[in-house]
Amino acid sequence: MPSTLVIGSYNAPQKPGLYILELSNCGRVQRTTEVNGVQNPSFVARDSQTGHMYAVNEIDGPGSVTAINTNNVGA
Repeated sequence: MPSTLVIGSYNAPQKPGLYILELSNCGRVQRTTEVNGVQNPSFVARDSQTGHMYAVNEIDGPGSVTAINTNNVGA
């Protein structure tokens, strides 16, 4: 069964901040989804029971957390 990988990156506004990839059983990595609207995600966690993913955003001023329903983004 393939595994899902999530990579967060420092990004410019309106550019993808999260990349969701699939790792096949034979070791092939394929990008499946890019998620816009997540600014500088430095820590990402996924709740396997609900399918939600949470990203801590590194921004100036008070920080923030973004919640994403991965059932709607291909993860």
